[in-house]
Amino acid sequence: MSKDETGQAARTIMRSSRRDVRNPVLRLPATPGMIEEIPPDIRRQLGTLLRQLADQAAAEGEKCWRGGKAMMGAYWRVVAVYSKHIAHAIDPRSTVRKVGHDVSTL
Repeated sequence: MSKDETGQAARTIMRSSRRDVRNPVLRLPATPGMIEEIPPDIRRQLGTLLRQLADQAAAEGEKCWRGGKAMMGAYWRVVAVYSKHIAHAIDPRSTVRKVGHDVSTL
């Protein structure tokens, strides 16, 4: 076992690298068939939109959490996580966001 910067024993937690383990949306029966029917350019736009929504939902969740609204903060964090999962299922290549890109122009 290795030691971390505090000198404490660091535990290594092994996680699967399988896509369907890291993204539970991929295990849903409708995911593969339905996504393949969407044209690639539309999937790219949807992926970008969902990632931007995820960023906005995460920011809203943080604002709610800091404002003492824990339940709404948790809700928005879940929205952010699922938005990213769906975006990655739709278009794994849209992981790079365009800085300053306005979703209203998609």
